[in-house]
Amino acid sequence: MSNISAHILPSTLHEILEELYTLRRFHASAGLHRIQSLLEALGNPQDRFPSIHIAGTNGKGTVSSVIASALTEAGFRVGLYTSPHILRFNERIRIGGVEISDDELLRQMQRLMPLVMAENATFFEAATALAFRHFADNDVDVAVIETGLGGRLDATNILSPRNVLITAITSIDYDHTEYLGETLPEIASEKAGIMKRGAPCIVAEPRQILRPTFEKYAAQTESPLHVLDEQYAVSITRLSSDFLMEIALSSPKHTLHGVESRLCGTHQARNILTAFAVLEHIHSQFPITPDQFRSGLQNISVNSGLRGRIELLRATPPIVMDVAHNPSGVAMLIQTLTGCGYDAVRWNVLFTAMQDKQAETMLAALAPVVQNLYVPTLDFARARAASDIVQTALGLGLSAEAYPSVAEACRAMLARNEPLLIAGSFHLAEEALHWWEALESQSKSQLHSNS
Repeated sequence: MSNISAHILPSTLHEILEELYTLRRFHASAGLHRIQSLLEALGNPQDRFPSIHIAGTNGKGTVSSVIASALTEAGFRVGLYTSPHILRFNERIRIGGVEISDDELLRQMQRLMPLVMAENATFFEAATALAFRHFADNDVDVAVIETGLGGRLDATNILSPRNVLITAITSIDYDHTEYLGETLPEIASEKAGIMKRGAPCIVAEPRQILRPTFEKYAAQTESPLHVLDEQYAVSITRLSSDFLMEIALSSPKHTLHGVESRLCGTHQARNILTAFAVLEHIHSQFPITPDQFRSGLQNISVNSGLRGRIELLRATPPIVMDVAHNPSGVAMLIQTLTGCGYDAVRWNVLFTAMQDKQAETMLAALAPVVQNLYVPTLDFARARAASDIVQTALGLGLSAEAYPSVAEACRAMLARNEPLLIAGSFHLAEEALHWWEALESQSKSQLHSNS
């Protein structure tokens, strides 16, 4: 590693996070050598705890959160590393549901940033090294690790086979094609790269065309392959307009009826089933009871911080937020809205997308439920220009208008007092939630002052 003494450390958390955010998102020379150097300088913290490693296009954050929440309910000290965050960077790194504190984040980053700058590491490599060190320093019993992008060359894949209990691969779809490949088998191949020698792998992606890809990697790594649909099943027994879902889960060992979850929709039912399968496979090392699994679902927000998965912000008229940011995610959102009784509703939709996302395909999926499209300009470098999205929407026959900010778009939408849907990007959810929470806080303050 090159000389690190020349780097001048920022003195506040805000300054050091600003520096962290300026780091490149991807690196021209893909590989694990930079994260390996960072972790070696930190004493290889990733080798000091057992891990569960999750990859996939959609659902991996939910699966990771369900697993972590259930293990927390069982009394284990659980580290959880997910991305991206919605409101604060701290959300990415949790122990027992508690975000890394500002003081701890500053202390760790002041040590790490000179190493990061010397290694010319990426934002995600820095965040991953930070998470692993935090988990090791706090003696977690187990860590649940979500990949960032892909799997094979993802920074999280530095995890050693001797420390990984199990891996899981959720649904596969077209996303980040410029990095992961243009075809589903190519993308699946990158995800399958997280398989670890000797560690079982749960594959929740159901398409037969991708089975040879997973079987190939399983054979190469001597990883016992378990295809979810061959051993496990889930059925939805109730969906309600407040997005409460009831399901039944079954496996060769157990059947659970009447399992309630605020994670709603067929895609979330499969995600819950995937987590259920993972937990069954590690039961001998980390036993949990059916009641602890149920309470893990009920307390998932507290235990994992999971938000934005078809979240009902207000019931009348409904305001719904979802972090769907690719075509399959949007399709699942529409399917769930229909299943929960909103099939006749035309939504005022707050929408934008990143430059590397398939905005036209997402808009085409949204089109049948859109009344008016509100497209804000995001305060984010990778965001697609609002004018470009409006032109695309108009080409699809949608009513669409650009706004200079999320706040102005939200004010215009809220004034209509009609059903409101927020979707298209984690970054949009971040700005919309900041606006919404500020509005709620202001309303409560006014109510309190008038009482």
